[in-house]
Amino acid sequence: MALLRALAGDGRDLTVVGDPHQSIYGFRGAEVRGILDFPTDFPQADGSPADVVALRTTRRFGPHLLLASQRVAHRLALPGSIPADARAAFLQPEAVAGPLGDGRVHVRTFDTERAEAEHLADLLRRAHLEDGIPWDDMAVLVRSGRASIPPLRRALGAAGVPVEVASDEVPLVRDPAVLPLLDALRAVVNLDNEEVDHVDHIDASRAESLLLSPLGGLDAGDLRRLARQLRTREKAASREEGRPPRPSRELVRRAVVEAGFLDGLTLDGLEGPEVVRARALVQLLVDAREELAGGASAEELLWALWSRTGWPQRLRRSVDLGGGAARRAHRDLDSVCALFDLAARAEERRDHVGVRAFLATLVAQQIPADTLAERGARGAAVRLLTAHRAKGLEWRLVVVAHVQQDGWPDLRRRSTLLQADRIGETGIVPPVSSRALLMEERRLFYVACTRARQRLVVTAVASADDEGEQPSRFLDELGVHVERVVGRPARPLSMSGIVAELRRTVADPASSEPLREAAVRRLARLAGESVGQRALVPAADPSTWWGTRAASRSVQPVRDPDQPVPVSASVLESLGVCPTQWFLEREAGGVSRAHQSANLGEMVHALAQRVATGDLAAGPDDVDLLMSHVDEVWDRLDFRTPWSKAREHERVRAALTRFLHWHHANRRTVIGTETPFETVVELPDGEQVKVTGYADRLEVDADGRAVVVDLKTGRRAPSTKSVESHVQLGLYQFAVDHGAVDRLTDGPAEAGGAELVQLGIIDGGPDAVVQRQSAQDEDGPQREELRSQLERTAGLLRAETFPAVAGQHCRECSFVPICPIKSAGAVTAQ
Repeated sequence: MALLRALAGDGRDLTVVGDPHQSIYGFRGAEVRGILDFPTDFPQADGSPADVVALRTTRRFGPHLLLASQRVAHRLALPGSIPADARAAFLQPEAVAGPLGDGRVHVRTFDTERAEAEHLADLLRRAHLEDGIPWDDMAVLVRSGRASIPPLRRALGAAGVPVEVASDEVPLVRDPAVLPLLDALRAVVNLDNEEVDHVDHIDASRAESLLLSPLGGLDAGDLRRLARQLRTREKAASREEGRPPRPSRELVRRAVVEAGFLDGLTLDGLEGPEVVRARALVQLLVDAREELAGGASAEELLWALWSRTGWPQRLRRSVDLGGGAARRAHRDLDSVCALFDLAARAEERRDHVGVRAFLATLVAQQIPADTLAERGARGAAVRLLTAHRAKGLEWRLVVVAHVQQDGWPDLRRRSTLLQADRIGETGIVPPVSSRALLMEERRLFYVACTRARQRLVVTAVASADDEGEQPSRFLDELGVHVERVVGRPARPLSMSGIVAELRRTVADPASSEPLREAAVRRLARLAGESVGQRALVPAADPSTWWGTRAASRSVQPVRDPDQPVPVSASVLESLGVCPTQWFLEREAGGVSRAHQSANLGEMVHALAQRVATGDLAAGPDDVDLLMSHVDEVWDRLDFRTPWSKAREHERVRAALTRFLHWHHANRRTVIGTETPFETVVELPDGEQVKVTGYADRLEVDADGRAVVVDLKTGRRAPSTKSVESHVQLGLYQFAVDHGAVDRLTDGPAEAGGAELVQLGIIDGGPDAVVQRQSAQDEDGPQREELRSQLERTAGLLRAETFPAVAGQHCRECSFVPICPIKSAGAVTAQ
């Protein structure tokens, strides 16, 4: 203003055009009174206020859109020195209906944010396909770019709506497409960083992310196989060197940060595609590190990481496939190009800034870049942008999305970095009041609603929950009936949507025969559409449907049909609970991370074995001797909190104390510890099973009968009644009676019962709790039930069929999301 006064403040000709209702850049220091007080701030040469001409006619939209927008504008205050007649004319504009008609305004609310996004995608697709509105003549406006643009961008892209977001609308560091390159660049800079607490230290999680990224090319299965190979080699090396083996995740981390760590796998004959890909990633990082040492810039390093992998070729193949894959590839490529552009401009601006400084600046970016970075929208796509950026632009169809309470208007007091909003003509002005903030937000909403030339749609989420999201007050100010939309769209207006509906109609027995035949004809027509050798709609071909494919079975059974079926106590018990859970845990390798209690149990069992064999001469009161061995390895165990570590230490001490008292009071003769056993038994149905297992202790009583003892370190014990039907103890006795331990007893052994010795019960007494299972008669009901369980287990293993069984165990099952009776259901049905 001072510059304008110096140029034309003496009454010379000066023409200023402005709309006080569209003053929305207060956060950049703009002041609406600049236009409202213009007549007196810049008077004519004779001292009279400057003339004001109100432009009443709007040609952007028709009267319906004008009426709705003016209902919002009439709530805006207009202080200042504007003459009354000009003010009245400004507040009573007129609309000239153009070729697009009078315009339409719709206000809709939805149950959830996802439903809002899906209906919005359906609205845009219908406007394009049914109304003929070009993609680039539609826009979606939001209040907050960082909060609303990323989820809307993903949802619209997944629904087949081409979306264009300005490169500076969202911080680049938040774009998933550039994260692999940024992670790799961070790894290159910190390959030699062994400071565990450093923010950029390459820990196991970052190493795994690099391997699973497009630069590494591994999937989750490849990563598990690589870790298994490294663990196998580590166990052999640790035995030779007399040290404990390192964890698998630490081995994977070292494979990424240490050049040559994977070389030994080839010599050991464990080479595989996962090793080849991992070695290629490591070599890529090493080469980039050498270029960094040679003075390479951030742009040069990024180019090396990008161009020396198969990622560009994969994006090109996705583009060739067309459809959603091509749109995602284009979007990812745009993000990568924006990253290279940012690196190049940083290099030019800062005179060869260091790679570390560039990376730190980029990672710390919390706000979008300046508007000079925008390169403009590319191609025919729906613009997704903030209301601030929409000023001065217009489209036939505009959707103002997610207009929520506490989000729009946003009345939180905020201050810019340099507090430009507090700079006045005479000095620092007071902070903006809540009323001024409300006026600013209402002007922003007015700007958003006046961007449409033909159709305006305002949407919000109206949650049924009391604490859920609710629509903004601005929706009511439009004066339009609010349409409440329940649920999600019936069918996406896309190729995948029509194919899904046709397939559903064909498979629905309730559909009429003529309707099903018509659906079949349309599917056949779609399946025949192709470009060259590539089918345009492969999902329409019945040969690609899961439900029409036969179950995939291996030619060679997993278990040799000419050999007995191996069955252990854990297999028998787990298959009796839920065959699906057992298969996913054991056969499919989906077992979760072992609980710390398992490590404590192994420790107690190892010390108990050494005491029983005489390797440790420990009397009934020599628990301190055993605890000295525990303390040697205790600090290697990982606990969540110091108090849980101390509590478990006391529990181990109590368990070992109970064991020593029980061991020295036991009058039976120990003939084996951690004794492996196996025997082949023929079942009544003719099937042969090989019963296998390990006995913690095998003892002989005064009558010469064999007694199997199982040491338990769990916190709770089963009921005394349930021990009589305990599957594990029953199977042990069954194996003893069928010759499993005859080699240790110098003749046919007879089972004299079995025992559970509870050592780890919480708040238990000083003595171990012994739970005994009586000797079982060969023709008794317990053996009959056991044989039935063995027959069922052997049948499941032979048939390789593992059905799911619901029960109390489902509460703690890790596989509920993919369980066929707990989740959405099986993909196929036989």
